[in-house]
Amino acid sequence: MPCSDEYWDALEPIFNILKQEKENGTKWSEIEDKDAIARIEKYQESYRYAMEIDEFQETTAISLDDLRHDVPGFVPHCAPIC
Repeated sequence: MPCSDEYWDALEPIFNILKQEKENGTKWSEIEDKDAIARIEKYQESYRYAMEIDEFQETTAISLDDLRHDVPGFVPHCAPIC
């Protein structure tokens, strides 16, 4: 899908920052350029959209216990019964 030059002009610097930080092995919480963080957050607020689902792939359930074990720092977002 083609995008406007204005869209890419706003987006390209954000991708460049993220690419550089990824190459440096920086975690999101460790990015020191707070201006970059603000631009990324502004972008995320402005460009949220839904994509059409082309196909559905059936999957199996993953238990909360497995997630807690396999994903460090995993915290479920659910009702108090968790």
